[in-house]
Amino acid sequence: MATGWHRSHSSGPVAPQTGDDPGRPDAPGGCGASEVAGPPEPVVEIRPIEPADAEALVRFHVGLSMEATRLRYFNPHPRLTPREVEHLTTVDHHTREALVAIHDGELIGVARFERLEPGTDAEVAFVVADRWQGHGIATLLLRRIVDRARAEGVGRLVADTLTENHPMIGVFEHSGMSVTRSFDDGVMHYELGFDEPPAGTIDQRDP
Repeated sequence: MATGWHRSHSSGPVAPQTGDDPGRPDAPGGCGASEVAGPPEPVVEIRPIEPADAEALVRFHVGLSMEATRLRYFNPHPRLTPREVEHLTTVDHHTREALVAIHDGELIGVARFERLEPGTDAEVAFVVADRWQGHGIATLLLRRIVDRARAEGVGRLVADTLTENHPMIGVFEHSGMSVTRSFDDGVMHYELGFDEPPAGTIDQRDP
């Protein structure tokens, strides 16, 4: 599951539900909150990325399938260059933010936004490890990246995703935010507004 684009923060552990409704964390979210869905569920930590995550990010990217990297970058992208690693792990947590999902010391997902100047829009992108897709990780990351974007004055998230990326389209369509979409040459463009409904009401139907 992935989206791509063309061109002091802490977080407690969360436990995504699995089964019929894998994407539904029931407790209030936000950085610093903990959400527990029962002892059998894996505990996933959502926190801001750090430069020290560089090696973990490289391992995570190498472990992605060719299809996952194609959906994220719109072309196969099997390895990150050193410059890309530095850029992706070094953010200012204001105009550029990135959150990582960690399970048992392993990086299993990344969400990030980057402000678009001028204005208050920010471009958002996600990628989740293949074996963790379908466990609600993208929904958890969306929830937290929305919290961070709001806190930094972002008014709207925008994203491009390939039309065949049905899981990510599902996450956006059931985000609970106001959704505007357009289509051009095999790419769906999404605009996700924060004006309504209020925070905490994201529809958790991540496949």
